[in-house]
Amino acid sequence: FTRSANRGLARAAGEILLLLNSDTEVEPGGLARLVEIFAREPELGIAGALLHYPDGSPQWSGGREPSLAWFFALTSGLPRLLEKLPLYRRSRPLSPDRPLAVDWVTGAAMAFRRTVWEAVGPLDEGFQFYAQDLDFCLRARRAGWRIEVLPVVRVLHHHGATIGRAPGASDHQHPELLWSDLLRWARKHHGPAWAARAETALRTGVRLRRALAILPHRV
Repeated sequence: FTRSANRGLARAAGEILLLLNSDTEVEPGGLARLVEIFAREPELGIAGALLHYPDGSPQWSGGREPSLAWFFALTSGLPRLLEKLPLYRRSRPLSPDRPLAVDWVTGAAMAFRRTVWEAVGPLDEGFQFYAQDLDFCLRARRAGWRIEVLPVVRVLHHHGATIGRAPGASDHQHPELLWSDLLRWARKHHGPAWAARAETALRTGVRLRRALAILPHRV
C-alpha cells in the first residue's frame, strides 16, 4: 500500500494531494469544500475527512498521538475504556461545522499540501499497511504544520475492504501487520524502551480480553 501511494503521489500534479482508500465514497461537495478550506487556511498542512460506516455511525477519523494506555485499550476488548481516555475524547469532533485540531488523521481519506509532501515526505515504506499516516502526520506536526479533521467533508468508509484482501486478514484488519507497524512506529518515534512498554501494553490487553471471554458475563 505505502509504496503504491508514494508512486501515485510522486506523479500527482496538484497543489493539494489526496490519499483516498479504494473502499471509500466521498459525499457530494466534499472535495470542493476541502479545497476551499485549504485556500483560506494557509497554516493548515494536513486535513482528514470525517469518516463513517455504511450504517452512519462514526469511525475514528484522527486523534492525539497514541499513548501506552491507547495501546492497551486497542487490544483489551474494552472500547468504552478507549473512549474514556482524555486524549480520545478531545479527538472526537464536537461540532458538525467546526474543524478539530488533532495530531494525526487516518490515511483512508487524508489531504495535504504539496509543500508538506516535499518537506517531510515521502511516506515511510517500512510500514506495510498501518501507521504510515501516524508517522507522516507526526513529522509534519514537528515541522510546524497544523492538522485537522474536517467534519464538513464526510466520507463513507467500508472499513477493512482494502486490507481484507491480504492473506490472513480478518474482516476489518490484519492483526499481525497492525502490531508490527504500530510497534515499528513506537520504536521510530519513542525509542526501543518505550516500544517495549507499548508491546507489553498490547499483550496485557490481549490477556485481559481472553480472561473476560471466559466470564459468564462480559464487562
